[in-house]
Parts: sequence; structure tokens; C-alpha cells
Amino acid sequence: MNSKSNPITRATQADVDDVELAIKFLQQARDNLKRACYPRSAAVVQHALRSAKAARRHIRNRFHRTAGGTRTDWDG
Repeated sequence: MNSKSNPITRATQADVDDVELAIKFLQQARDNLKRACYPRSAAVVQHALRSAKAARRHIRNRFHRTAGGTRTDWDG
């Protein structure tokens, strides 16, 4: 078995910004679906939102580890 691990993929501020934008769009879609009385669709979007928030945690950590950003750079 090879003892070398795969290097972490470099993350940029643009990557972080893209995930943040996706979260904002998902939040807006969820809220619109709730207002339009589509609770099942809103629940599906809520599930996607939870996934996107996990992706945000992941990309922020990757950015911090590869680009030298600090965790205080974010307000979330």
C-alpha cells in the first residue's frame, strides 16, 4: 500500500464566494417555495441547503489550509 496521501486541492476566495452565493440562492428558493405553499419542495431545498452549508465548512477549511486565509475573514 502506498503511504503517500493525495495533496489537498487548493481553494481560492472565489471558491468560497461561489459557495456563499449558492447558499443565498437556496435560502431564497426555500423561502419562496414556503410562501407559495409548496412545503414538500421547500423541504427538498432545505436538504440541499444543509448540504451546501456543509460544503461551506469544507471549502473554508480547505481555503484556510491551502491559501493562508484566516477564519476571521468570514462572518458566518
